[in-house]
Amino acid sequence: YALGLGAVNPPVVSGAASPGGPLAYATGNWRVIFGSGVFVSGIEITPSYVGLAPGFVGLYQINFQIPADSPKGDQIAFFLQEDGGGTQQVLVAVQ
Repeated sequence: YALGLGAVNPPVVSGAASPGGPLAYATGNWRVIFGSGVFVSGIEITPSYVGLAPGFVGLYQINFQIPADSPKGDQIAFFLQEDGGGTQQVLVAVQ
């Protein structure tokens, strides 16, 4: 889950809960990068969904599958990146 990912399509009125259908997709070209970081080589994947979480106000959800060749460990870094910039590092445990 995340906050502040910007505009969605179809638009949702500010302060209104996001609809369950159609889903409100975040605009832009989103990628998830595992490993070294946004500006250094890593494993890049395209998330299956980046948009508002249905039934919530202003809460985004990002759905993706961790790649089989991702680094393993208790604190594996990944970043969510859009053409205009990226997020801070997020840590996740990968077995």
